[in-house]
Amino acid sequence: MDRHRFMTTLILLHTALAGRLRALRASDERGSETTEKVLWISAVIAVVLLVYPILTGKLSDWFNNLSFGGL
Repeated sequence: MDRHRFMTTLILLHTALAGRLRALRASDERGSETTEKVLWISAVIAVVLLVYPILTGKLSDWFNNLSFGGL
C-alpha cells in the first residue's frame, strides 16, 4: 500500500466521520451514546486495518534482511 493511497483513505475516513459528527450535533438527538461508540469503534477498526499491513510488511522486510554473519 503506497503512501498516497494511505493518506487518501485517512482523509476520506476523517471527512466521513467529521460530517457524521456534525450532523449528529446539529440534530435534536444529541444523547445518542451508542452511535458515538459505534463511530469510534469503526474508526479504530479502520485505522488498524490500514496500519496492520504496513507494519507487517516492514517487520517482514526487516526480518528478511537480517544476516547472522555465516552462522
